[in-house]
Amino acid sequence: PTDDTEYAVFTAQTILAAQGEPTLEHFVQAWEREILPISEQVLTGFSERSAIDNLRRGVQPAASGNDNPQHYDDSACPRAVAIGIFCVGQPERAAAVASLDAQITNGEDGIYAAQAMAAAVAQLCSGVELSSALQVARQYFPAQSWMAHGDGVARRCLAEASSPQDLLLLLTTRLINTVYSYGNAAPETIPAAFVIAEACQGDLQQGVLLANAIAKSADSLPALVGALCGAVQGKEALSTAWQAQLNRCRGLCLPFVAGAKLNEIAERLVL
Repeated sequence: PTDDTEYAVFTAQTILAAQGEPTLEHFVQAWEREILPISEQVLTGFSERSAIDNLRRGVQPAASGNDNPQHYDDSACPRAVAIGIFCVGQPERAAAVASLDAQITNGEDGIYAAQAMAAAVAQLCSGVELSSALQVARQYFPAQSWMAHGDGVARRCLAEASSPQDLLLLLTTRLINTVYSYGNAAPETIPAAFVIAEACQGDLQQGVLLANAIAKSADSLPALVGALCGAVQGKEALSTAWQAQLNRCRGLCLPFVAGAKLNEIAERLVL
């Protein structure tokens, strides 16, 4: 596990340290306490790095996320997975907390995407059926937004596809363009993750393999699909060997999360 996992763990640790309902202040203080002092050592994406630079100059949220050249990316979405687990069965609460965390690094579409991801995971972890959970999550895509446009394209691709493999072809010709730049744009990756999960009926193995086939978005799309399908199927979707292999963080991007165990963190989030 690397960046997506480690930033999700960081957010989970922040939530647990809050010992109650996390606030914007909790999230900002965690970035200032844990990340800023070692900012030259941590590995980040563009939006996180810009947020770090903003925070170091005293620029606080929401400006730290809005005044950001990649405010629309999906970097807050893996962090939103931890929030969804914490707010299991409470999608509105999950979306509200996710917006607090996301505004540190993102604005507009980047926040909408995180809200939708948190709401989806919160429902799926409580046993809500996949299509119903995603229907609620899509309510966080404001009309006329880039997110709503991308979601509309993705859903039309799903309706036309005769198989999950055909869906990939349609997504790569209509939603996710072939230019590499900004391969993690949330209005592309989140709508794609939603429809891939639906096409696979929440099957983790099939969903992650399919998501890996979209080269431009292979940095985050498999992780996003995996989070959705994992919330559907639970840890039993992975063999014990793979669970053991993936369970411990190595601290490659965030050194201070080295040694953290995902199963223990997940269990604490839902207590």
